[in-house]
Amino acid sequence: MATSWLLRLGAKSREPAIIIGELKFTYGHCFIVFCGLFVLSTTLFMLLRADADQRKIKSAAIRHILMKSETDILLAKDRLEKGETFARVAKALSKCPSAADGGDLGVFQPGELDPAFDRVAFNPKIPIGEVVGPVKTRFGYHLFKLEYRTGFDVDKSNENKKDN
Repeated sequence: MATSWLLRLGAKSREPAIIIGELKFTYGHCFIVFCGLFVLSTTLFMLLRADADQRKIKSAAIRHILMKSETDILLAKDRLEKGETFARVAKALSKCPSAADGGDLGVFQPGELDPAFDRVAFNPKIPIGEVVGPVKTRFGYHLFKLEYRTGFDVDKSNENKKDN
């Protein structure tokens, strides 16, 4: 239906047109192309802006191992230092239901979990991939491994590393 309208628009013999080789573009065609480009550029701008806003939201993903006693958590840390993967040790020893997923707690934002989790996950001085702990919480003793975090200014994180 829209195609037939476009063809009828260009079929007027006395309508001014832009002719390139054998192609004839009426002003109506040019207007439609202009509108399409405007919509496309506006959409791309909105998507890029939304992506930039999304990167400003602080979020993190961590794995953890939960044990009831400090001696048990130190044994788990010893296994990690000997080269076992964090997920394997978490599945074998952790008392948390997340142990089935290798201790993976998924993605969270500040304030969603215990404050001790936030102190580890959102501390720019803690490098990604490092095992941190033992950390005592109301649940017991934890070892944490920071998988990733977003929403931090990269330049500020690098300045903090240089200060140390």
